[in-house]
Amino acid sequence: MVAEKAAWLIQVAKHLSVPIIAMGEDIEKMGSLNQTILDVLPQDTKIYNKDYFGLASNPEIVMTVEVTGRKTAVLLGMETDVCVAQSALGLMIMRRNWEQ
Repeated sequence: MVAEKAAWLIQVAKHLSVPIIAMGEDIEKMGSLNQTILDVLPQDTKIYNKDYFGLASNPEIVMTVEVTGRKTAVLLGMETDVCVAQSALGLMIMRRNWEQ
């Protein structure tokens, strides 16, 4: 059920031309994203390996976020109490630093 809702949100983002940045935690050890999600990602979407709880600790992902030029992000994931929360906090700090 969660994967289907995430897939729906990805499809909405694609329809609205919202940049999509996909990542998985320790992909080599834990495997890639759920197949339902993989099926709806744009064909050329790179899936980043997120080896920290928060995405802001990964320079390659941070660069990808910055390149979008967007000031608002929608985050979704399976572990909202850890990975999504830490990523949201990291993005808030990054945004505050960009505005200074």
